[in-house]
Amino acid sequence: MREEHGTAPNGLHVVRLWGVPLCCPQADPLAKKADLAKTRSRGASWPSSHGKANWLRGRPKAAVTPGRLVDALSGEQDTIFFTQSSTEIPGQLTSTSEEWDYPWNGQPGQIVRQAGSRSVGGTVQNEWSLTFTVPAAGATTNASTGDACGVSGQRTDIDLTNQTWQPSEQSCVALTPGLDSTAAVLDPTTHQLISNIKTLAADGFLQVIGLSHIDGQPAAEFRSDIRGASTLDLWVNGNTYLPLQSVSTYPTFPPGGPSVLATETTQYSYLTPSPSNLANLQITVPPGFTEVVSPEKG
Repeated sequence: MREEHGTAPNGLHVVRLWGVPLCCPQADPLAKKADLAKTRSRGASWPSSHGKANWLRGRPKAAVTPGRLVDALSGEQDTIFFTQSSTEIPGQLTSTSEEWDYPWNGQPGQIVRQAGSRSVGGTVQNEWSLTFTVPAAGATTNASTGDACGVSGQRTDIDLTNQTWQPSEQSCVALTPGLDSTAAVLDPTTHQLISNIKTLAADGFLQVIGLSHIDGQPAAEFRSDIRGASTLDLWVNGNTYLPLQSVSTYPTFPPGGPSVLATETTQYSYLTPSPSNLANLQITVPPGFTEVVSPEKG
């Protein structure tokens, strides 16, 4: 067995184990979600108390497969799905974003609330919120992105830089978690960009390449096997099979310059719907901000 130690772009310590059978404990995929991602405040680090020896010792013959990832993504429901992403482009300030979704995997007829923010160089530039009702089964959906269209989502955008805000209706909404579209994988057969993790796994575009540890948490590493300008690595928890982190690279084209590679790192957390966590789904327009009226409402 060979070990390689490294640091992910967001500073997390990664230990990759080569020559180890790809298997993991036969546990209820949802039974240990508290160990996977304990309710944490913004900026908290992953727990580091899990040693690799305890996880590897006495492991059963249960293969880590993309199917287990699909099942885990489909099974988690009464959970707040929290993502933190950072994008680094050479010569530019780092941009970061946060997003809160509840309930994750909303069922037809349920009201889903989403909220998020975007920062550049450490300064928050905008905030947004979205509320919609999950459409009935059979509604028009895009499997490659996890979006559903034909809904009446109520959206609010706050521009903290220009001190304006704008209410609007959004007809297409994200029903399931996905990667940012700029970091999507190109399907060589359909030539469609796939940005939804569940679709990537179900369609066979993610392959297990080794066992890792993300800051002490046992993890299996998946990688997109599609050759191209974009790359994707995804780490899932060895007990729950839910995503822990992804790292994507993709080309960007600055005005007047050659293309450069951007690196996007995303961390995934699964939080209980406690009052303090649910409060993150609400945004407030600061006093004195000017409302921008949509052209169709003017």
